[in-house]
Amino acid sequence: MLFSAFLGMTIGLLSVLVHPLLLLLLLPATFFLFRRREKGKLLALLLALGTGILLVLLFPKGEVGPLEDVFLVLQRKESYCLLLSAKGRYLCYDDGRFNLFSLVRIQGESLEFRFRHYEHSFDFEGYLRTRGVFHELRMEEAEPLFDSPLNLDGLKTYAFSFLEGESRSLVDSLLFGGSLADLSSYPDLADLGWTSLFALGGFHLSFLLWIADKVLGRKGRSIHRLFSLLLSFLFLILSLFRASMIRIFLLRALSLLNRRFKRKLPPLEILSLVALLFLLFNPYFLLSSSFAYSFPLLFLLRIFPRRGRGKGTFFLFLTLFFLPYRLAAEYEFVLLGPVLQFFLMPLSHLLFLLSLLLFLLPQIGLAIHSISMFILSLSKKVVSISPSFSTGRLPILFFVLFYLLFFLFLLFGTYRIKKYSLLSLLGIGSLLGLSVLPDFSNHEEIHFIDVGQGDATLVRHGRSNLLIDTGGDVHNDLATDCLIPYFQSLKITRIDAVLITHYDFDHYGALESLRRNFPVGEVLDVYDFLEDEDGRLTVAGLEIENLNLWGEGDSNSQSAVFSFALGEKEVLIMGDAPRTVEAKIMERFPNLECDVLRLGHHGSKTSSDPIFLSFLDPEVGILSVGVDNPYGHPDSETIQSLEQRNIPYRRTDEDGTIAFRFSPTFSIMET
Repeated sequence: MLFSAFLGMTIGLLSVLVHPLLLLLLLPATFFLFRRREKGKLLALLLALGTGILLVLLFPKGEVGPLEDVFLVLQRKESYCLLLSAKGRYLCYDDGRFNLFSLVRIQGESLEFRFRHYEHSFDFEGYLRTRGVFHELRMEEAEPLFDSPLNLDGLKTYAFSFLEGESRSLVDSLLFGGSLADLSSYPDLADLGWTSLFALGGFHLSFLLWIADKVLGRKGRSIHRLFSLLLSFLFLILSLFRASMIRIFLLRALSLLNRRFKRKLPPLEILSLVALLFLLFNPYFLLSSSFAYSFPLLFLLRIFPRRGRGKGTFFLFLTLFFLPYRLAAEYEFVLLGPVLQFFLMPLSHLLFLLSLLLFLLPQIGLAIHSISMFILSLSKKVVSISPSFSTGRLPILFFVLFYLLFFLFLLFGTYRIKKYSLLSLLGIGSLLGLSVLPDFSNHEEIHFIDVGQGDATLVRHGRSNLLIDTGGDVHNDLATDCLIPYFQSLKITRIDAVLITHYDFDHYGALESLRRNFPVGEVLDVYDFLEDEDGRLTVAGLEIENLNLWGEGDSNSQSAVFSFALGEKEVLIMGDAPRTVEAKIMERFPNLECDVLRLGHHGSKTSSDPIFLSFLDPEVGILSVGVDNPYGHPDSETIQSLEQRNIPYRRTDEDGTIAFRFSPTFSIMET
């Protein structure tokens, strides 16, 4: 009954949150229950479906404008908290001022989100939406009504007194559910799929309870169950009520309570009840990684119990289940990652057990530091020597087929039908083999990559790849954090050439890191074009002309203006060229054509003269600009000029990366 209700609510939520066509998922479930004459379960399915739809439609999302209310601190992070009120949930930057579950009367202003971003950066706005948070609350006055005692800063300071750097981050993740994202070695751990080994969750708690079970024996089972509940509650507090720990605690508490009833609920129904409680409290949680990584796995384990299966079979089950998650995030598969993960499990358990001793003997942190550094250095070494297979950004059909074959593999394995189980596994292998095939197709595309406040344009011509400018950010390495992951998502293994329009940092700052970390062919700049009488060079098989032949004045006045054709469309990349250069271009090239215009100087009023825009009359204009940048780009005058001339335009601060395909027809691509 509860499982049917969970299915109904999930389908209802997905139909509103993702797409109405997902309501079609209701048909097989309804048909199955109708054929089996399960009227009670069918009614539960339909009622939960309607409940799910209403939950989203009636969910309080807050409001924009002046706001005064009483708030409960619902989630606590280092520099911000999430607040709950009758009107909705809000993000509030408070620098750790309020403890978790404190009650505070706050007066301030509610605003729409405006987060800075670049391609492949963490989607903070998306994360907040999965927590049911849609607005930021700028606090002006605050009056504490109840100050919760839940503050672990003192405990962390004591336990970590002999830890430092990256080992501290690892232990913080193991004991308190802290983030590993600040680790310099985090990309290596993620590539190998090892991050779950060092995160607080059921993996290490189950191991600890297994030890307790062995120590207590059969006669101590009742004590063991109570110890299990107390232990999960302890880590619930240490994690400051992290979602994964709430799930573990609820499952253990309900399982213990279930033993007292004469008519016991099966494990699948208990899990369904926990999932329903999460979704009733916050229907948007369905789209979170916390839900997606845990609940589907737990449901499969209950539908297909692993009785009689060895550790190797279970490890294969986990590897296959999480593989699509990793491919969706990393676009590649490191071959040695899963193999060594199997042997690294005991070491991660040891690290977890030693970390527990920090509360009694902080000096043991010296040993923990050595183990942590060994693991992190091992991850770097393995990534450097292991073969890796690039899959690129996979279509949704891949994931549908993968999990369909995976489901059949489990189904046939459960009923001991080895022939079809092996065929399903072979199908999964074939699907993976197809996904790692190199991209031999020809392309005619241009990608205006979101690099924040800067410029980076990827041009794909045939099988060649050309990058015009690299972007640059003093706080982030845009090569490793942004450009290279984007190239990997497109199955690009080499950049044949890089063109630099001029040497402002926001145009070339990521160049050196890109050359160190990714295969790059020749690097050319405006001066290479000036050596040619006509300012023309063939680069990566593409004929490119620099229209700024004067090269006088400041850096912007010397900026290259690249003109080239892709398919049957003319593209113009203006760099940071000012209006004086635009005037000279109109005079020298009176027949200049332009279909796609990357506007000059990020939409500043020093460029994009209205006369120049009328002269070009492009089909679309592109503004490469960062969110809330300190320069005020794009200028309102530029936007007004575009709109008065009915020139469609797109902005990377609003749309992210913008891509166009020029063959066989001019069309915008989904990025």
